[in-house]
Amino acid sequence: MFSRFWNAAIFSVPALALALAPACASRANHARSLYEAGDYAGAARAADQGLAEHPNDDGLWQMRIRAALAQGDGDALARAYAAYLRTTDDEVDKELLRDLAIATLGQALASPSAKLKITAIQAVADFELHALADQVGERLGDDNDRVAATAASAVLRGFPQAPEVADQMMSSEDAEARRISVDGIGKKVGRLALADLEKAASDRDPRVRAAAIRWLGQLKAKESG
Repeated sequence: MFSRFWNAAIFSVPALALALAPACASRANHARSLYEAGDYAGAARAADQGLAEHPNDDGLWQMRIRAALAQGDGDALARAYAAYLRTTDDEVDKELLRDLAIATLGQALASPSAKLKITAIQAVADFELHALADQVGERLGDDNDRVAATAASAVLRGFPQAPEVADQMMSSEDAEARRISVDGIGKKVGRLALADLEKAASDRDPRVRAAAIRWLGQLKAKESG
């Protein structure tokens, strides 16, 4: 399903096709075939194996990033993007990959998959892709509470309605949405959110309680320090 989002993204970055050398494209063929067959884990492994021998191959890096996003693996996506940036000093290459990331993540933000939307929102925040801020803001009204909570946490200081959404998600029936909101306000609101964090420390779900207690500990340690 995600391949059609990727295809749309590719056409929105025509300069990318001009930048790829034939040799680079051929080295990525195995990973691409696995990806198109729906074997995203296999595509990631194939890209990793190719990168071990050809660490500067743009085609392999693109496949690694595509596979991570298709798997909904935000950590792997962030690692792959950061690792690619470390392999080159070429600002043109970096700009092309940034354009690719923006196009690809923009498509993911509009997908029907909550997992993809959450991964994309986290990546936009981690990479500070300001071009996608408005699209993340649109997810504040998402029907899935986890997506809405993730969006609120990502743009908590940038959209006036985000704090209200985060507050609503603190009372969501979805425990994971509550945990996401606790992490968001703990990280970005800090001591001003002490009352909310103390309330969350008594949440009926252990994951929410653990997140709240962790932030309370960090904030109180800063005060005493």
